[in-house]
Amino acid sequence: FNAGPQVSILFNHSSSMSEALAADVETQKKANPDNAFIGLQYADPESRFDYGLIGGVGLELRTGIGDFDLEGRYYFGLADFFRYESRKTDFSRAAHRVIEAKLTYYIKF
Repeated sequence: FNAGPQVSILFNHSSSMSEALAADVETQKKANPDNAFIGLQYADPESRFDYGLIGGVGLELRTGIGDFDLEGRYYFGLADFFRYESRKTDFSRAAHRVIEAKLTYYIKF
C-alpha cells in the first residue's frame, strides 16, 4: 500500500488547434458573448503548479520467466488549474483526477 502527497510543476506546454475548430470557437464566442465557458477547454492552464493526494496498492510477482510488479494508483488533485472566480462558468472547479495502472517486468543482468 502507498499513500501520500504529490506536487507537480508544469515546465513546458504546447497545443495546436485546426483552423476550422478555431473559427468555430470564435463564432460561438461572438454568438454567445455572456458565456465565458465557450473555448475554455482549449485555453492554456492559468496555474503551472498542481498538488494533491495519491494512493494505491501493488504487488510483486516472482515467476520462472522473471519478476513483475503490478500497481494501481488514484490521484486526487486539490489545485484548480483554471482560475475562473471572475468568470461565469458551468463548472465549480477544474482539478486533475487520474487513475493509473503500471505493469513492470524486471530484466535480470
